[in-house]
Amino acid sequence: MVSAPDGYRHRKHDVRIGRPGGAGSAWEKIDVDDAALAFRREGATVTFLSRCGRPVAEAQMMARHLVFGMPERTLVAAGPLEVAGRGGWTQTLELERDGMPLRLKTVTLVVADCTFDWVLVSTGAFEPAEAAFDAWWGTFQRGGRFREEREG
Repeated sequence: MVSAPDGYRHRKHDVRIGRPGGAGSAWEKIDVDDAALAFRREGATVTFLSRCGRPVAEAQMMARHLVFGMPERTLVAAGPLEVAGRGGWTQTLELERDGMPLRLKTVTLVVADCTFDWVLVSTGAFEPAEAAFDAWWGTFQRGGRFREEREG
């Protein structure tokens, strides 16, 4: 992802996403393995993952892949939602890691042979982090070249 005036742009996948915001301190950009973008602040981390060119299933199934291998998790909520005018899937889970309670929320979008995932991991106050996370993934836009090559 490269920085752009309105956020970030992925040239290869022709998508854009804004910068995370919301009430509280500023989000710090960090490096996370396999993430196209990642930010952290006040007990919360948000990531954006982008994969194309591999076989994909519907969004609900791809979302489940994000939590395979996570021990002892409780599904709090899950269901369909709209991302950039397309059907996606969201899920919220509670779990513990090293004795610390975590809340995890994911949003998954599948378009043609691409999967786009947003992940929120919160160890602190979940509601403010969730509001900033939802606003952030809501800035996602697909470019014209992406639509023509992948959907046409």
